[in-house]
Amino acid sequence: MTLRRLLCLLRDDLARRAVIDTKPFNWSFCLKAIASPAALSVALVRLQGFLHSNYMPPFARLVRAVDCMFFNVDVDPAAEIEGGLVFMHASLIAITGRCRIGRDCVLSTKVTLLSRWPPCSSDPGDAVLTLGDSVFVGVGARIVGPVAIGAHCLVAANAAVQADMPPESLVAGVPARAVRKLKPAEMF
Repeated sequence: MTLRRLLCLLRDDLARRAVIDTKPFNWSFCLKAIASPAALSVALVRLQGFLHSNYMPPFARLVRAVDCMFFNVDVDPAAEIEGGLVFMHASLIAITGRCRIGRDCVLSTKVTLLSRWPPCSSDPGDAVLTLGDSVFVGVGARIVGPVAIGAHCLVAANAAVQADMPPESLVAGVPARAVRKLKPAEMF
């Protein structure tokens, strides 16, 4: 990842935050948003990914430790996260293993994304957890295993997802299932 790519991802993250907060995206908003714990935590996740991809793992671990200590956000450096990531509240978010998170995804509090279970499995294989573009993950949701969540899905609070889900669907329950297809006005 280049420095230019890092800055573009940060810009996309702040622009998505402005859309969610229904505020104009300008310098004033950027300064206020970066002071919020959730936006600062996303910036630390981005910095960690930049350091990891540029062969500076000790510094990446330091940034990860700071993010864990101050915001309770633990993101594996191997996670592939596109632009527009938003944490609604930077608290108790865990993204472990090999995860791919699409553009404009929103994660609420107490969200857990595990690419394989148990996490100490000796043969990781191609276990990749994939979130499509514009996915909203509700409070306390757990997505476990090498599953794919389709684009424009809404994962309800406390859902436990262990299977692939189709795009444009409301996902709820324990274990989670696609409850219904979302209408265009309901898509996030």
